[in-house]
Amino acid sequence: MLYRIKYIVFLLCFSTVLSAQSISGKVESITGEIIPQAQIILKDSADALQIKEFTLAMDGIYQLEIKKKYTSVWIEASCLGYKKSTHLIEVLLAQDYIIHFALEPAIMQLDEIIVADTRRFEQRGDTLSFNVDAYRDGSERNIEDLIKKLPGIEVNENTGTIKYKGKVIETVNLDGDNLFDANYAVGTRNIDVNMVEEVEAIENYNENPLLHGLDGNEDVALNLVLKKTKTKYSGNIQPSLGLFLTKETNLAIDFSSTLLGVAHRYKSFATLSYNNVGSNQTPYNYTEYSEEIDVLQNPLMFAKKYISDSFF
Repeated sequence: MLYRIKYIVFLLCFSTVLSAQSISGKVESITGEIIPQAQIILKDSADALQIKEFTLAMDGIYQLEIKKKYTSVWIEASCLGYKKSTHLIEVLLAQDYIIHFALEPAIMQLDEIIVADTRRFEQRGDTLSFNVDAYRDGSERNIEDLIKKLPGIEVNENTGTIKYKGKVIETVNLDGDNLFDANYAVGTRNIDVNMVEEVEAIENYNENPLLHGLDGNEDVALNLVLKKTKTKYSGNIQPSLGLFLTKETNLAIDFSSTLLGVAHRYKSFATLSYNNVGSNQTPYNYTEYSEEIDVLQNPLMFAKKYISDSFF
């Protein structure tokens, strides 16, 4: 009988200890709104990284069953968009604890973000300016390779002749200076793309700026706006050597070089070429503009006679 009484007393004490290890309560905002699925954690110190117990406050209600004995614990409630709230229980007595949380909204200060849009082109009157960096992909060997990518512009692969909106351009200027005239392919095929900031396509172009838009001229031209550097040089050298397959073995030579110099106020361009293989180093296509035989037989193509044949 005594054994049974001791056993009953032990069970009562043990069940009392178990029932005492419980913390419950509500999680709301400071305005009284229910905060669903707030996180409730139990730690042995305020700055402890290790979590002793964990539960979720479903629909703003939580109950945390403590499975171990602690002399003091920190209970913390947190939720995304709210500041954390922590309570200290110094001595964990054999009783239920009811702790309610009222969380304050967290104001997040975001770092400043600057979104810079790369301007691809800009229309200013008769001039359309293309931003070189917006069209580069790293494959360009010279400025001609980039000009091929610009909308509305065509480049003849053989001669280097450039068309803008279907019209053959008159020249390619460097910061408004005409160094090449119609022989501009020598420049576009040798100018380093890294030297150019913008490519301007100019309609109604006139070399005399005072006559621009007054003479009804419909010519088009390109202007390369160079980057503002103190002094910059670019160019290339293309040497080729070979042998002629003849009885007398002779050396075949095909050499060409170009040099472009740009200073603050001065620009210079030089080209040197030599070959003995019949290579045409100029960009002019001598056969492109040759007339057909039926056109040459047209009497309108003949020169006017001022001296009669019977005079002789």
